[in-house]
This record gives sequence, C-alpha cells and structure tokens, in this order.
Amino acid sequence: MIQKPNNIIISDSRRPIWHLLIAAACYTCVVVLLYTFFANFRFGESLSKMKSISGMLQSAIVLTGVAVRFSMQTNIVFDIDNNRYKKQYAISRITFGRWKDFKSLDYISVFKYKAYEYQVSLWYDRNQHWKIVSYEDKKAAINQGMLLADKFGIGVWDSTVANNGKWIA
Repeated sequence: MIQKPNNIIISDSRRPIWHLLIAAACYTCVVVLLYTFFANFRFGESLSKMKSISGMLQSAIVLTGVAVRFSMQTNIVFDIDNNRYKKQYAISRITFGRWKDFKSLDYISVFKYKAYEYQVSLWYDRNQHWKIVSYEDKKAAINQGMLLADKFGIGVWDSTVANNGKWIA
C-alpha cells in the first residue's frame, strides 16, 4: 500500500517473474509477426497469399492480448479529499483508469472466507465493497485491516468467527 499526500493506493503485488517472461515472449513474437506481415504485404496479391499472411496478423492480435494479461497490474486509488476512487490498470509505466465518486467509506471487514482464507474488504456507500486482499493467517488479515482502517479513519468489523462479529477498532 502506497500513500501520497491525498491519495491511498492499494496495489496488487508485483507480477511473478514467470508472468513477465511469458509476457516478454509474447511481445517479442508480436513484433516478429507484425514485421513479417508488413514485409510480405503487397496490394494486389492473390487471395491465397493474403489469407496466409493474414494469419500472422490474427496471431499477433491474440498474442498481444495474452501479453497484456500477463503483464497488467491492477491498483485501486482513493482520493479521500475529493471522495473518489479509480480502478487503475498499469502495464509498466502506462496507466489508465477513470475516477468515480463515492459517498462514504463505511468500514473494513475481516472475515473467514474458506477454511484456510481470511479476506479483508472495504465497504463503502452502505452496501458496496471491494475485496482488497486475502491471507491464510488470521492475525495478518486483522493487522492489515487495522492498518487500512487507520489510514482511512474508519472502523474494523471482525467476522472471522461465524455468527460472532464484533467491532475491534
């Protein structure tokens, strides 16, 4: 989690190295395919020749999608002063996303999702929520919830024990 003067950024962890290697291989193949496509493309070619080189373009489009998926990181940026947030997508230093308004941040909840998973969620506008992070360790999930609640200035609802929720901050 990164905090700027008026913004709080909740970020996915960095991509695993194998994701980046797959993305790099796909981007490399895209460059080679596009080069080959444009080097062999000629107006007035026979239909069979056009069909064969159009397969390169189709492959480049598919590989671009795979590469983007393996290299994209998702962040949620909160501008507390202006009551707005943005789900931001980043590929390297290129980011895009759109600001949306929210009325209020209500609370952070920590709850047991499965036998081995504890989720930390941020509730806003009375019944909307984001799953921020999951932990296998209950104490780590509660500590993260407390840290976020402190940053946002809101409370923490502990529902790690079924049907026995309580406010802990």
